[in-house]
Amino acid sequence: MSALDDTLDDLAGFAWIPGVDQILDSIRTAKNAAARGELSLETAQTLLTLLGNPAGPDLPEALAGLATDVTNPATNPTLNSLDPDTAKDVQRLGEQHARDTADYTPRDHTNEAAALISGI
Repeated sequence: MSALDDTLDDLAGFAWIPGVDQILDSIRTAKNAAARGELSLETAQTLLTLLGNPAGPDLPEALAGLATDVTNPATNPTLNSLDPDTAKDVQRLGEQHARDTADYTPRDHTNEAAALISGI
């Protein structure tokens, strides 16, 4: 088993959260397709770009956006049951996570690997 398999197995315990099992299944599907040699070079290149793209939207950005939505009382009304100061702090932390993801998530390596595949 790979480190990715171990991580996916660890995260499988959270499948009760809506959408988590689909995310994990999608990662596992892509991993298995790569292991079986089913990804064309173009598909591998595009997948690498989606995993980290300094020039445009990518999966880390999508996950950071999800964190922002889940921590915002306007997009997650369940948070309105918190006292207002706590709700504001939760929202601020979600926004900070999105900013930190944008500023500090490494994106160059997967993008460079994608460029090498395409011969750039």
